[in-house]
Amino acid sequence: MAPAIATGLPDLSLPVLLLLFLLCLVSPELVVPVHGQTLDDLGFVSIDCGIKEGTSYPDSDPNRTMMRYVSDTDFVDAGAGSNADVSPPYVDPDLAVRYRNVRSFPGGTGMRSCYTLRGLTQGAKYLVRCSFYYGNYDKLNSPPAFDLYLGVNRWATVNVTAADSTYILEAVTVSPAEFLQVCLVNIGLGAPFISGHELRPVEAVMYPEATVNQTLLLLSLRPPAARFPYNRYYFWRSPKVYRGSVSIKTARCACKIYGGV
Repeated sequence: MAPAIATGLPDLSLPVLLLLFLLCLVSPELVVPVHGQTLDDLGFVSIDCGIKEGTSYPDSDPNRTMMRYVSDTDFVDAGAGSNADVSPPYVDPDLAVRYRNVRSFPGGTGMRSCYTLRGLTQGAKYLVRCSFYYGNYDKLNSPPAFDLYLGVNRWATVNVTAADSTYILEAVTVSPAEFLQVCLVNIGLGAPFISGHELRPVEAVMYPEATVNQTLLLLSLRPPAARFPYNRYYFWRSPKVYRGSVSIKTARCACKIYGGV
């Protein structure tokens, strides 16, 4: 009989070994955290900024119930910002649910607070939308102004002038990597905040002006005069407003070419 080999290990039964194997699989030290991986079946990202961590809900429009709005916790740095509800006088039942709360980012001038959207396709084209509704959430009656960045480039200055007005910015961009960042930057005129953040995939043949080196921005921020029917990309405005660019001199022009992301 062959001599036994001393291994220094206890004699473990198969069930115990299997249990240890499973514990290794779920050990926090061995699991790589994944943030922002919430693309839905349509490839959409729909974020309600300021709702409780881990919560979500379907779009209230009966034509868009396949879209779910999720908490923004996994899209921002851990502990960044704080949640707040808009003041009761500004809760408008005619507005989308995401306009009932915000995530704000108190801090000093120059502070940069970013949302990172992961799980994207490098070189793919996307519509990015950010929405803001102050609603006197901070009880200061002092609407702020702050800069918004898409990637490393300044997108726009969000200048909130009325507590009961919604502000919506949209851009069509080509993702230079498998993630995209949208950042709010404090310019010393009040704490930046955001109500909603959305991303929609766009077919490569659409909006040829948008490339990896330049972004197509929506200039007209006025609310639409009428609702548009649901479409694959769920544009806030009719897709026609994105057709224009600085090289097309028409009265319908609502976009401009912007530097790359």
